[in-house]
Amino acid sequence: MKYSKLAILVSAAVLASSVNASSDDNEAWVEQMGTNQSATVTQVVNSMDNDATIMQYGSDSVASIEQADTTNSHAFITQDGSENMGSVYQHDATDSATATITSVGAGNLATVEQRFNNGLDAAATVTQMGDNNWGRIIQDSGDTANSTINQYGNDDYAAAVNTQSDNAVATINQYGGGSGFNRAAIVQVVSNAAVGTVNQTGSGNDALIGQRTDNHLLGAGSDDTSAVITQTGNDNIAATAQDFSISNMATVVQTGNANTAVTAQLGDNNEASVTQNEDSNEAGVTQSGTDNTATVVQTSTPGGLGNMASSQQFGAGDHATLTQTGDLNTAENEQYGAGDMVNVTQAGNDNYSFTLTDDLGSTVDLVQTGDLNESYAGAIMGDSNTVSVIQTGEGNLSFAGGYMSSGSTVSVSQIGNGNSSFAVTSGAGNNITVNQGM
Repeated sequence: MKYSKLAILVSAAVLASSVNASSDDNEAWVEQMGTNQSATVTQVVNSMDNDATIMQYGSDSVASIEQADTTNSHAFITQDGSENMGSVYQHDATDSATATITSVGAGNLATVEQRFNNGLDAAATVTQMGDNNWGRIIQDSGDTANSTINQYGNDDYAAAVNTQSDNAVATINQYGGGSGFNRAAIVQVVSNAAVGTVNQTGSGNDALIGQRTDNHLLGAGSDDTSAVITQTGNDNIAATAQDFSISNMATVVQTGNANTAVTAQLGDNNEASVTQNEDSNEAGVTQSGTDNTATVVQTSTPGGLGNMASSQQFGAGDHATLTQTGDLNTAENEQYGAGDMVNVTQAGNDNYSFTLTDDLGSTVDLVQTGDLNESYAGAIMGDSNTVSVIQTGEGNLSFAGGYMSSGSTVSVSQIGNGNSSFAVTSGAGNNITVNQGM
């Protein structure tokens, strides 16, 4: 026969409180006011539909909820004050578990662990309001796990880890605005079709998403990895990496200020995009083969500022678009063959560029629109080539390309100033046109 127990504790100066329960429909409620409080709720052993709530008002307190070998359990911790620690542990065949920790104040630590043979649909949410807070969620062996960390303040840290949790979704939102760093990391390991998203709004941002899939339960070829980082302004840095990959995709958007972005995917159906919307830019993107596509845009007209972009893909579908729109440009790109196609536009200032494919589909376009140009372009071992370079005045120098060639066509136009050129093609359709200063 089912029965329920209700434990209610209200305390202003109690040092430790605990409630233990096993069986179904258990409910535990602990409420404490004052400093240096401690509360523990434990609900274990082959039970279901358990609820546990701890509420603490004051500083330097500790709250802990453990739910093990239970189904459809819920844990809630609310802490209002500074230097508090709240933790929820849901483990050992805990199915459909949810955990929520909310803290208001500075210097708080919130930890949720959902692990060890968990079933489907575990959900964890940490919300922290104040500065110097730490929020972390660990989900292990629980497919379709969902984790969210929301932090409102400065100098906050957040980490979400999914291990052997296919279709896991992890999201970190940090809303800063002062001068401190907010740091966020999502790590998803042996978790196919996992999605990681970091949103950081303002001040000294920092973010990292690492995903390593291994076809844990879904079967080869069915993975659909994804990673998204968005940082709206200030001292950004972002990184994503996806390893043992399958269907990759990575997007980084930073919208201004001291930017830097790195993504690396290492194989399979890649795609990567970086947009930084000016200031001290830099970017990366390495994909190591298969159905590549990479886009880097570091915009604003006039002026994209510090620019520098790179893109390496190492063969198969290829494509790349690098656009920088002015200032201290540099853009490099290498691809190593198959679908090919590169477009680079830098729209003036200290340009330099270098692209090289390795041929088959070929097409290289390069436009720099004035200032201290240089360029190299490429295509190499040959097939349906087309290379075109336009620099529109000042320092110029070019090389262009072709080499073993086939469909060929090389066209260079530099429109005045330092000019120099050297256009190469070799064999088959050939056609070279160079105009310098018309």
